[in-house]
Amino acid sequence: MRKSLSFGLFLLIILVPCLSQAQASEKKQVFVPELNVGIKGGTSFSQVGFDPPIDQTLTMGLLAGVVFQYIDHAKVGIQVELNYVPKGWTEQLDTITTFRRNLNYLELPVMTHVTLGNKNSKFIINFGPAISYLLSTRDSIDLVDENDTLSYYQKSINNLDYGLTLGIGFAKKTIIGTFQLEGRFTYGFSNIT
Repeated sequence: MRKSLSFGLFLLIILVPCLSQAQASEKKQVFVPELNVGIKGGTSFSQVGFDPPIDQTLTMGLLAGVVFQYIDHAKVGIQVELNYVPKGWTEQLDTITTFRRNLNYLELPVMTHVTLGNKNSKFIINFGPAISYLLSTRDSIDLVDENDTLSYYQKSINNLDYGLTLGIGFAKKTIIGTFQLEGRFTYGFSNIT
């Protein structure tokens, strides 16, 4: 009986300072919500799925936008963006004929923003829905015979596109602001033609 009482007293003496220190450190780490506004820029690579499939290459374009980010928990928040995003496809029709369609969108992704890491260096995950509005479209084709027409490529494009987006990257806080480097994949669900 005396051994169990002294062992219990020993545990109490050891655990009380540890618990009080843990509570004190919890009190020091009070989370303060953050509101961040910024700009973004980058490169987009796109292609369009066709049924039946066509032989195409990725179409590259420069994107730009505005970012609004509200972090209301230590590791989770919301990130909303308004982006100019060029999309489209490039198709090699034969050995000398290339068709290219550029689609310029205004895109609004609303994403859950998750962070993993310490205060100044974090891995980030962004995911959520995105809706896009077609601003303009431009076709270019190199025809050998000007009398040839390709009626399929003259079809109009739907103005709205919607889909899901997933991005993985890294964020670094500095004295002049937070910088994010992210790779993002967006999959559109709508039929654009």
